[in-house]
Amino acid sequence: MQTITLASGSVLTPFERAQFNALCLADGLGYAATMARMMDVMEGLDMQIDTARADDNNDLADQIELTQGLVLSSYIAGYACES
Repeated sequence: MQTITLASGSVLTPFERAQFNALCLADGLGYAATMARMMDVMEGLDMQIDTARADDNNDLADQIELTQGLVLSSYIAGYACES
């Protein structure tokens, strides 16, 4: 059996280790779900940009691109704060 030693020097019991693994799995699955939603949002914005450009509405396309950049940067900043 493999034990996990924390920086404090304490060792996790098998039950604590199972809880730790479950927490890591849940966090990873939550992150994957959030990334999937973010990709859907970005894909939708890309389609709106393409539509605006096709309609020769470059001002709208530029505004949507700016919004897309702001959405992505806020997501990155929010994720960095949670880490």
